[in-house]
Amino acid sequence: MSKEYIIIKKLIKIKQPMGDFLVGVMKAKDLLKITKANPRHYNEELDTYAGIQREINDKKIKQLKKFIMTSDATFPNTIIGALKPDKFDFDGKKSTLKIEKNPESFAVIDGQHRLASFKNESLISNDFDLIVSFFLGLDLEEQAYLFSIINMTQKKLNPSLVQDLTELFTIITPEKLAHNLATVFNNEKKSPWFKKIKMLGKNVGSYKGVLSQYTFTKGITELIADVERYYEIRDILKNNKKRKSLESLKMDSEKYVLWKHYINEEDNFIYKLLNVYFITIKKVFQKEWGNKNYILTKTTGYNAFMRLLRDLHKKAENQKCEMTEEFFEKYLKIIKRKIKPLISKYYNPGKQGENRLYEALKKALK
Repeated sequence: MSKEYIIIKKLIKIKQPMGDFLVGVMKAKDLLKITKANPRHYNEELDTYAGIQREINDKKIKQLKKFIMTSDATFPNTIIGALKPDKFDFDGKKSTLKIEKNPESFAVIDGQHRLASFKNESLISNDFDLIVSFFLGLDLEEQAYLFSIINMTQKKLNPSLVQDLTELFTIITPEKLAHNLATVFNNEKKSPWFKKIKMLGKNVGSYKGVLSQYTFTKGITELIADVERYYEIRDILKNNKKRKSLESLKMDSEKYVLWKHYINEEDNFIYKLLNVYFITIKKVFQKEWGNKNYILTKTTGYNAFMRLLRDLHKKAENQKCEMTEEFFEKYLKIIKRKIKPLISKYYNPGKQGENRLYEALKKALK
């Protein structure tokens, strides 16, 4: 049986100390045909560890699949890998690369999740061009070294910086709205959060923030919509403009209590509701608010109280009453009498402490 090949033209040859490599363009569907996953794993037969890649993260793949379906999907960074010596032929004069159509031909060193997102998405992978860097014949040690260098030197972005970049967006996604609200709360002198939010995740000037922008906005966003549907929401809004076009997306009304107000473009209602909630928390827990000795306005306390808003919202709906300052004050005073002091001794930092505090708040509310 004769071998089949994929031919790539117009390659650029790059010279660097580690060795020469080629940069070219391939359709995602063709790149999938010459690769296979090679995660680091234990080989029982050989009693040793093999592979160099990280384990595939199914959740990340799911998110990327949603992204590549959108009208502004893009991967401008390269897929990096090594061609097996006996699986390719490079013609330097014609700048043409011939690669055997074999899953063993190309070992992906960086970009495995991006590439894997195209699996079983034939319509997308047929048309989607990917930039690829081909190292020629790197041995396994060199591949492992390159993988480690790429991943060790890539500093994870400050999530508050990523969040702050929504300032430049014109499409009002839940994340964009949350950013707008954070800006107002942080800059409005009468706000309970005046200069208490670390915009860009750090303190600026003489003001000392107590909570990162990312944490603050995430707490709001999670009351509006499922954050995993971000790409879907943004794509619909980009093409239809009006938030009413999102009505076809079904959101759990008990979990995403602000969704209906968001799609009805009731941004002012959302601001006023959150503002009166924060004002009342500050009034009831005056000693604890903004005090570094307490966890109320730290991540643990903030997240737990934002989750509590869902329960208070449900209680207001059952009672068919508005969520006024008097409403919040009534229940927050009951909660304060029943729970332990808001200190890290009882509610340690992290998800565990947040869950413990939320359960205590919820129990006290009943």
